[in-house]
Amino acid sequence: MYSTQKFFSNSFLASMPGLISIFLSLLAVPLHLNFAGTDHYGQYIFLHLISSFGFFLNFGIGKITTINISKNRKKNKIAYSSISITLKICLRILIFFAFIYASNFFLNFYSNLDLSIGALGILLTVFFVTLESIFQGNHFFRGLMIINLVFYGFSLSLPSIFLYFFQYSYPIIFSVSILIKISVIAASLIYLTKNKHIQFHKLKNYVNFKSSKWFAISELLNQIYYFSDKLLVKFFFGPAALAIYSIPQQLSGKLSVMSKGFSSVLLPSISQSEEKSVVNKNFLLSIKLFTFLVPLLLFLIFQFYDWFLRIWLGSNYSFEILQLLKIFSIVSWLSCLSHLFITYYEGSENVKKNTNIEIYFLPIFLTLVIIASLTKSLIIISFIMLAKEVIIFFLRTFRLVNKITIIPYIYLTIVITCLCLYNQI
Repeated sequence: MYSTQKFFSNSFLASMPGLISIFLSLLAVPLHLNFAGTDHYGQYIFLHLISSFGFFLNFGIGKITTINISKNRKKNKIAYSSISITLKICLRILIFFAFIYASNFFLNFYSNLDLSIGALGILLTVFFVTLESIFQGNHFFRGLMIINLVFYGFSLSLPSIFLYFFQYSYPIIFSVSILIKISVIAASLIYLTKNKHIQFHKLKNYVNFKSSKWFAISELLNQIYYFSDKLLVKFFFGPAALAIYSIPQQLSGKLSVMSKGFSSVLLPSISQSEEKSVVNKNFLLSIKLFTFLVPLLLFLIFQFYDWFLRIWLGSNYSFEILQLLKIFSIVSWLSCLSHLFITYYEGSENVKKNTNIEIYFLPIFLTLVIIASLTKSLIIISFIMLAKEVIIFFLRTFRLVNKITIIPYIYLTIVITCLCLYNQI
């Protein structure tokens, strides 16, 4: 197990891409809106959302790779087995999209260019998730920071910044994102193979993928929970409203990247623990940090949101964006807490329990978010997202109360935080 100092240093290192991405977004979003408009930005963000389906289509190979590498001495052989399986998955996805592409010539449902670059974005995400898991399992957190920053941060923000110099359509701008992602994947492969962290061998499976279905189902549910509100906003409100909805969500969502940074360090640490009944010390420290410190900081900076948004967005500012940013800040905080508990389930090999919770709650969530969409109010939809995070966090944790005694205090903090938010809106 890590020392506390090493754990926090690695966690903050793994969180750095999110922190840097915040500053990139502060520059990129207003430039994109001013030089291309909200419709252009909404379509551009939608293509990035499509690419995020690659997290599900990786079918949990990345998470299983991290766990197996952290527990096994044959790290380089595990890495090769995982890459081989991932390539097979990518080939099947490619065949599927080739069929869709061919059918589109006759049905003409989609833009062929949008379909092509969207499919490529998905394939790159599928492959990258496995690559970053190799870095994570080997505890290469500096390298993980760099590749995550480029793949997720630079690929999203730099194309928007380029609009200051060149005026192109959103598919062309998204193609720049694709080129950035291809570059980081190529560099990652070169580094791993050159340093013998991937050992090529006769195809033999060094990884047990039996639990992959539960990781895959869990990731599919995450994508549905993450994507459904945005899809409904685009369908019922249009791309311009999606841009208004996504800007505060994208900005506040950077907070959850920090919890993912902590989770990337916790996952191999928890999975290495021989005594599964003992709660990981660093996990408890992380929970305390995100429960008690983060909401205090959020309410302190709430006072500057209005001033900041007026300067940042200029003529694109609206009071609705201000309200959405406050609500999504708390949604992101709750999401951070959930990420940590999900990591606890995954590392202790109980991912099935978490997945079942998400399955049971999904019909209720979809019903509520569809009804909210019919109200034509982005604020109501955002409150549904907040309620979803509160309820599903409770469902994830109430059975752990006897084991993790801090949980009742977390519940109390959540109630107080939501009441304070209500007074702010």
